[in-house]
Amino acid sequence: MRKLINRLLLFLTVVSVTACDDKDTDTEISTEWEVVSNSDTDCIRVVNHTSDIFLPKIIYVNAIYKEGEVELRCDNSIGFTLIGPNDEYKSVDGHFSVSKVDNHTLKIHFERCESRKPEYKEQLMVFNTDNQATFNTFIYISRTFGELSPNL
Repeated sequence: MRKLINRLLLFLTVVSVTACDDKDTDTEISTEWEVVSNSDTDCIRVVNHTSDIFLPKIIYVNAIYKEGEVELRCDNSIGFTLIGPNDEYKSVDGHFSVSKVDNHTLKIHFERCESRKPEYKEQLMVFNTDNQATFNTFIYISRTFGELSPNL
């Protein structure tokens, strides 16, 4: 199943980048993301890869076992579509959920989990649209479920 999802993500990325080549270059659309809130910067770290030469955008979110949440905002986006029903996604194994706050903001909520299982990693894709073009943002989430992660 994961291989199928990865192939779908790769296909959609190629389609998106190819589609952007045919667009009028006079109109530049910003897909910059910012962290608007973080309940605990010691427990949740966000790295935003926003290089203009790299499409799609990539956001790395690293969290430990504690409960917390982070909100991410895209400055020039009309809407989001998450892989999941009703613009919400819940990871049972990762003990987190992603939901749409409004047409520009996503919230990632981490449940407390001290299972001490190995590190968990998952990737999500968000489609940012502006009625003229569609851009993809990949969100890579990793968690540890015991002591502090050396990556944090």
